[in-house]
Amino acid sequence: MLKQPVELQPSRSGFGARLSARTKKAESISSSGKFVSALLVLLLVYLWYASNRGIQLYDEGVLCTGAETVLRGGLPYRDFWTAYGPGQYYLLAGLFKLFGTTLLVARVYTIFVEWIVTILAYSIGRKLTGSLGGLVSSVTVAVWLNLDRSVLYPMVPALLFVLAGYLLLSYSSSNPKLIVVAGLLVGCAVLVRHDLGVYAFAGQIVLIAIDRLFGDPLSGKRASSRFATTIKRVVALSIGTAAVVLPVSFAFFRAVPRTLLYEAFIDFPFRIYPQFRSLPFSMQQISFSGSGGFRNLLGQLDGEFLHLLVLLLPLLSFFLVWILIVIRRLKKNPPLRGYSLAAGLALFGFGLYYSVRVRPDHLHMVAPMAIFLILFPWLIQATRALVVSRSVPLSLRLILVFCVAYLSLIGLTQKLRTIHDRAWIEIAGVERAKGILIREKEETSGLAETIRYIQQRTSPDQSIYVGNRRHDLILRNNALLYFLSDRAPATRYSDLSPGVATTARVQSEIINDLKSHTVEYIVLCSMPLPNEPNKSSVSSGVTVLDDFIQTNYQPVAEFGEYSILRRLELVADRRPGSAAFQQRTLACKGDIVSDFPYVTTANTRPKSHLL
Repeated sequence: MLKQPVELQPSRSGFGARLSARTKKAESISSSGKFVSALLVLLLVYLWYASNRGIQLYDEGVLCTGAETVLRGGLPYRDFWTAYGPGQYYLLAGLFKLFGTTLLVARVYTIFVEWIVTILAYSIGRKLTGSLGGLVSSVTVAVWLNLDRSVLYPMVPALLFVLAGYLLLSYSSSNPKLIVVAGLLVGCAVLVRHDLGVYAFAGQIVLIAIDRLFGDPLSGKRASSRFATTIKRVVALSIGTAAVVLPVSFAFFRAVPRTLLYEAFIDFPFRIYPQFRSLPFSMQQISFSGSGGFRNLLGQLDGEFLHLLVLLLPLLSFFLVWILIVIRRLKKNPPLRGYSLAAGLALFGFGLYYSVRVRPDHLHMVAPMAIFLILFPWLIQATRALVVSRSVPLSLRLILVFCVAYLSLIGLTQKLRTIHDRAWIEIAGVERAKGILIREKEETSGLAETIRYIQQRTSPDQSIYVGNRRHDLILRNNALLYFLSDRAPATRYSDLSPGVATTARVQSEIINDLKSHTVEYIVLCSMPLPNEPNKSSVSSGVTVLDDFIQTNYQPVAEFGEYSILRRLELVADRRPGSAAFQQRTLACKGDIVSDFPYVTTANTRPKSHLL
């Protein structure tokens, strides 16, 4: 008699029987279409509330400025430097074309993508463990996505395409048409984040082939026949992926110089990024002394526990998925429900973990954690396969439940603080930032005044340059200023990445761009200086761009953290004592607030050189 996939049931006596009855009742409620629809709408409201608060000068700015360049007819890699795939830029450019070029459109897009991911989490969770497991997955994924959101982060839309492909294959991994469509979705993921697309392709091959790899007797076929069937399905997946990736790749190979593609896809991710962006894969040192006493110590321990949890929990859970599947296979027990889908997701999770190995902070762990949370209900059920002793599976389930509850509590607590936080105001007079709120103290940073000054003195077809006060030492830059001021960057390097913009070759290229475009105005921003344990914290010693700016541009206005400089030959009177030289609008210089854990805001270069 052939073995069918089974779902293990709890004990029918005592506490197990009562728990089983309650689980059945919860499952019945969670199966209601109205209940599920209401919960998903509630999750949309949860994700949307307060999503218009704050601005991200670098991450959001890089994507918005790049998308607007695409909208103007530019090409990624050729017309602006980027380390991301082209897909996100074209998606965002299309939305700007349809709904207007504003930050609010970008926020709506971000929330919509996150919401679709939660719906896919529910659908996949339901395939794995039933309606109740699907609801648990969707709720926890929504809380996690909202916990440390980075607007327009390309990993999230790439994750959407990947999960949609897995969902299709979960319905039928033997239907050639569904396999081709899943391949098309993997191709879309490749265009947004090429590394995620590669890992998804590998994971979906495992999903398709695992029955054959394990020699499942359900097939009733000889090994050679099973292998041939598997090859056909892998070919179908490859055809779907190639149908999206190859035409786009061919178009870029024709339009973009090979050297630029090499820099974006080979040199930067494999050589520069690990040297200049890496963070240690360890807990930070806990200080047992200093102000705050015992409460301060508890706060440190709580933060380090969260850091350790986010770092290790997904990886351990992916190993556990495969251990449980192999154990059941070795014991020749019937396979668990959804085991092939779980195995494919876990393999994809390993790929995600490899992808974030260089910079494993909370932001970059968003996708591995989402995969873990989708697999979490399946793990709770599957741990019953460990029959070494009754305490082992129970302990594992309690640990998993505690960790997920802790993460969810952190997210919900942060959301409650957001609800009660009313210290937000609109960015006055900036058309593209309508509907976006910033903190009151940030109003004095001079952003709005700088944008108005640039818009009043330049035409929309004029380009500008937005840089840092130092270009030999860079953590990030204010790429959003281009977008908010509706002025195109004068150079390919609107994204000033350490290891790239700190080199003599790139700074010389920027200088040539400033000359060829006869750039009239430059904006220099006081951005946090890096203090991370990598090469970004070491000055490159290259000051050719700073020296060129100091020699050829003169300060004409200052607003908070922003200094505006004008080309010398265009200044009416260049004498040091003249009114033109001293014309500045001074504003209170607010503190630089950074969300980076390794940041110092001190500028060590003399002020005369900074200007």
